[in-house]
Amino acid sequence: MKQLVCTSAILILLLSTVYSQNATSTIPISIGLPCGSGPGIKDSIMYFNYNRATASITRNSSCRPDLAAPGVYSYNTSVSFNPADGYLYFVNISGTTSYIWRWLPNTCPVGPLPVYKSYPNQVIVGLDFDATGMGYQVIFTGSSAPYGLALQKVDFTTGTFGPIVDIDLQGKQINTQNGDLVITTGGQLL
Repeated sequence: MKQLVCTSAILILLLSTVYSQNATSTIPISIGLPCGSGPGIKDSIMYFNYNRATASITRNSSCRPDLAAPGVYSYNTSVSFNPADGYLYFVNISGTTSYIWRWLPNTCPVGPLPVYKSYPNQVIVGLDFDATGMGYQVIFTGSSAPYGLALQKVDFTTGTFGPIVDIDLQGKQINTQNGDLVITTGGQLL
């Protein structure tokens, strides 16, 4: 009897763990050159719906943000998901100013989505967020290849930027100024 009670308790614990896992939703996004003109093709961002059952993607033009001026383009633009607030953050650099918009996926904004924040004389590139909502950006250092690499915190809540911290490349060379930063769910920077 004692063994049956222990086995039942372990089974209930296991089932409650399995059933309490969070569901996921996927909204693929692409940035590229406009494919023409007309409704849904006036900017460089395309949104898609992913159907897990059929493993297929369809373009979604009906419920997506129209980003207010200066807007985004296929260059000087990045998109990043913030797991802490559930928003997608769009960053565009125009001159030396970084413009930020944010959009909650699966909502249909009415009218142009206003600029959320702008930072004159601050270039934000390669943005990613950790689980707490703290942003991080990659900074290429040096005036020519091979470039150095640094990391900087970006706190959109307070509007502050942390110190620029050099990354030890352990002898590896970076010869172009492009790339992405990824923070895994375990907090590892890739």
